[in-house]
Amino acid sequence: MYKTTIGNAFASNTAECALASQRKNSIVNCVELTIQSCLGWAPGADELIRNYGLSKTRLKGRLRRWYSRLVSKYIPSTNNPKLPHQVVANPDRQGIALVMIVKNEARYLNEWIAFHCMLGVRHIYIYDNMSDDDVVGTVKNSRFADRVTVTRWGNLHMRRQNMAYNHCIATFGGDYRWMGFLDADEFVFPVHCDSLPIAFEAFEQQPCLAVYWHMFGTSGHTNRPEGLVIENYNMREPFPPPKTVKSLCKVFVDPSQVVAAGVHVFEMRDIGAVNITQSGISFDQYCDQNSALYEGEILQLNHYYTRSKQDYQEKLERGGVARLTGADERRNLVEKRIEQIEASPVRDATIQRFIEPLKAMMQLPENGVGGHDNGQL
Repeated sequence: MYKTTIGNAFASNTAECALASQRKNSIVNCVELTIQSCLGWAPGADELIRNYGLSKTRLKGRLRRWYSRLVSKYIPSTNNPKLPHQVVANPDRQGIALVMIVKNEARYLNEWIAFHCMLGVRHIYIYDNMSDDDVVGTVKNSRFADRVTVTRWGNLHMRRQNMAYNHCIATFGGDYRWMGFLDADEFVFPVHCDSLPIAFEAFEQQPCLAVYWHMFGTSGHTNRPEGLVIENYNMREPFPPPKTVKSLCKVFVDPSQVVAAGVHVFEMRDIGAVNITQSGISFDQYCDQNSALYEGEILQLNHYYTRSKQDYQEKLERGGVARLTGADERRNLVEKRIEQIEASPVRDATIQRFIEPLKAMMQLPENGVGGHDNGQL
């Protein structure tokens, strides 16, 4: 299934947007035209770029700075935008859906999709954050294309990742018992069985579930190696991590209980903005280094934070999807975190029992590509 959705960045702030446009109409029009030009939507894009005397990459960078100033000055924002309505659980809802927002991660999508579908994920929702590497084409060539929905997320809201999650929960959440929110460099898997639905039976009484990162570094790779991510990278930071490191998790939720989506913590209807671990302990977004929080590992979440040095350099250059962070600030944060991961790495091959089944699963059918195109792209 394929969809094109151009997200309304400020759906909940219509009045504020109108006021901003009245105050600074010329700035807003300039930003809108530049957005259109960068995305190739405006017929005069090439002429505008020539007039600015900038390359398309530099123009995008200037756009981010303009937009950040405009939003911070004229348009109120919130850390956790609310869902437009409470999700009603369908009587026959079942299974696990995964949600992610991506930007130029097409080369890794086939493995990521196949891995999680192999482990029993029912459906995957991908929000394409203005990629230019043919995310849709990659998905269409996946054996599991009929279990993936791609949404074009042309949304420049400061909290566009949260907004994408809200959209997915509100639109599709009623069909699933669980929705998990991961990135393309994160792989979740059961430690003691081969099925995510079976592993999740242990958490049936919880409205949400936090799974901590196991942080993997370069494993000695300077250049991007051939082969699978889960095969090439097997050296990670010790777990639990050192007390000097802020430990984060990713979250699975009951969609019918969500009030507002976050990234590392969601606001839930009955318990508020807290997470619940695999051992049933409640806590806020950041771990306080209580060792009990790491106990009871039924699931493991591998975060391939860098992949190769070549990969993380490219990641720094293209920027993230969660915030409009300056390039220098982002680089400093990433390099500091990489130093922590690479300081005393340990070998972890737990996920590698899935390598051979995954390779077999990624083979395309003899008649060509799988899935179908519903005509919307």
